[in-house]
Amino acid sequence: MPGNKDDELRVLVATRGNRIVRPRDAAHIYRTPTAEFARLADQGVLARVATGYWALVPDLERGRWRPDTAAIALGVARADYERDAVALVGATAARHHGAWPRALAVAFVATPKQRPGLQTPYGEIRFVKRDIALLDVEAMHTEVTDGWTTTREQTILDLARRPDLAGDVATARTMLTDLLHQADIAHLFEVARKTRGWRALLGPIAQVDEHNHREDGRLRDDVLAGLLAAQTRRVKELPPA
Repeated sequence: MPGNKDDELRVLVATRGNRIVRPRDAAHIYRTPTAEFARLADQGVLARVATGYWALVPDLERGRWRPDTAAIALGVARADYERDAVALVGATAARHHGAWPRALAVAFVATPKQRPGLQTPYGEIRFVKRDIALLDVEAMHTEVTDGWTTTREQTILDLARRPDLAGDVATARTMLTDLLHQADIAHLFEVARKTRGWRALLGPIAQVDEHNHREDGRLRDDVLAGLLAAQTRRVKELPPA
């Protein structure tokens, strides 16, 4: 990247640990950052993500970089709200945990504020208002930035309560089922107890004593049945798309 100011932009991105950068972030570097970003895009140094958002392309990937939608979503959210205020959720988290083999055209990311979705060349970003401090999350790394995603157990509960976070009901059911086969049932109950209405969410199985979980197929089947039933009830409650 030629030029001292362009080098400053590279340092800025490296310091923040996020390849997504906004023109206002570079206002102290360039007099007209939007125009300079357009110049860098013409050179293949930056990639335009959406109005007001650009991504620094890895040097060895210029001309062929195609980041995952989830990585872009996490980077955009982090640029606006900082690392510890955002997390990948729903279908996006499920795919991270291996519950969906194919790429998704929509990425769901939790942020402190509800806002309209964002169309990018890499897919659509949908923002979901959530308080990350109340979610069970784990660290993750993407090609764009580092951040958080909901755990398998949190994602299971989210998909039961919000099947729309998978785009459609069939996908939500498949993801929930696959995740439950991998989940720690004891931890699932632990996370559920922090969720409003958790007894209704898990159904009769919610009465199981937290210290006496039956780690067998029958318990897992009972939990799955309760969660799928809750998911079905929730689908009926959701307004038509």
